[in-house]
Amino acid sequence: MVTMTDDNLTHWLTLVHSKGLGPSLLRKLMEGLGSVDAILGSSDSKLRQAGLPEKVITAMRSVDDADIQTDLDWLNDADDRSIITRESKHYPQQLREIADPPLVLYARGDICHRFDQRSALFQQRMTSATLWIIYIARDGKNFTGL
Repeated sequence: MVTMTDDNLTHWLTLVHSKGLGPSLLRKLMEGLGSVDAILGSSDSKLRQAGLPEKVITAMRSVDDADIQTDLDWLNDADDRSIITRESKHYPQQLREIADPPLVLYARGDICHRFDQRSALFQQRMTSATLWIIYIARDGKNFTGL
């Protein structure tokens, strides 16, 4: 299982559940502010200066804790589950290279093996379309497991 600080994962999940904050906007914020922790720790005026619309700031500040807890419950429900953030060394390089990669990935199984960048088999089988389907299904709350 991938480990990270509880606060850092909670911060990532807060951004995932912030309506209107997609991959492009997050990339812009990360370039300007440096980290997810810095984004959430920034004042509203600093976020506006960084280009975040007021409605997204409001959404980010009012994320329902129950949504985050649902993700954490899913993660903790089985030992083979992981939530992989874009900061993780396990985040697939192929996704890093597309225009708007998902903020996080929800994975089951041995991710160290599954996302091994040296694996030709992985590179042949894993497509961004497959991961986008997983991402969309998870984001749409119709997720039943991988």
